[in-house]
Amino acid sequence: MKLNTDKIEAPYIDAEYYTNIFKPNKNAMITGSFNNVESHIADFDAFRNRASELVDRLVNSKISDAGGIEYVSPTPQMFIRKATAAVVQFWFINGYTTSDLDNMLSLGSLNINQKKNGDTLRKIIGLDALLLIQKSGI
Repeated sequence: MKLNTDKIEAPYIDAEYYTNIFKPNKNAMITGSFNNVESHIADFDAFRNRASELVDRLVNSKISDAGGIEYVSPTPQMFIRKATAAVVQFWFINGYTTSDLDNMLSLGSLNINQKKNGDTLRKIIGLDALLLIQKSGI
């Protein structure tokens, strides 16, 4: 099952947020010690889009149904942005590439509260992101 990107208006984070507000682990920076920085920036753009789609899907499209991240209350919005950035960081640290995303994210129905999907979700987005999504209260 492919994620529905029609409902996502814009990614929940941008490079400015990821780098200067979230402040990722040094191994997950957009620029820096990578051999091909341009490729890494392209990966970031794909990762932030897919992470936004995945987070929206995990909260049962409540963000996109509200009209976008801008229409979510400030506190849940903060947690959703952090969760999205945590997913991107997790993918960079674990060496995922954009070609890995379709295989990783085609799991059918995902629900953050379903125990049977818990281990799978931790392998895909990391525990930090799961906890932040739960804290959002969405």
